[in-house]
Amino acid sequence: MIIFKPSFTINEIGKKQFYSGLIIGLGYSIIFNYLLRLITLFANFSLSRKNPYFINLENYDISQFMLNLIGISSVCFGFTFTTYVWLSKLNFGNKKLNIRKRYAQANSLFIIFTCFLFLIRLWNFFIQNPISLEKDFGLYCYLLPIFIFLYNWNLINRIYKVQKMILVIVPLIIIIGKLLSLN
Repeated sequence: MIIFKPSFTINEIGKKQFYSGLIIGLGYSIIFNYLLRLITLFANFSLSRKNPYFINLENYDISQFMLNLIGISSVCFGFTFTTYVWLSKLNFGNKKLNIRKRYAQANSLFIIFTCFLFLIRLWNFFIQNPISLEKDFGLYCYLLPIFIFLYNWNLINRIYKVQKMILVIVPLIIIIGKLLSLN
């Protein structure tokens, strides 16, 4: 019997790539969490009426919805870099597998930066218009992090057999996202 795809195991990925991918993904999750909170803070700046040279943060109040959204989004952004590191081991024995790994690596980084360009454009739109993510969009806001996670998981699924691992990864991403959403 010909095995078309190898199993998704630590030994197949490589212990160094697997654990360094987890550490790098967690590190980027913390960095993105901080940056997204900082961007939310910048979006709420206004000039003080008493002294126009100072910035006023009286209206800054971040809701639990935004904290959860930032936490889940930052974990999904970090998972992109985890995917990149996990697929960095190239086996020169199977040429078709190497091409798929290179394709997956390039597309994992391409999709995150495309989403960042989308978020920058969306942030510019929100500055000009008084729209609230929580009131106007609701749970639709979670579609971007879900899309990023599922896209990266699809890239891994094209190379490895990963049927049951998604049942472990999804609760882990939700738990880490909730931990990052704490004040």
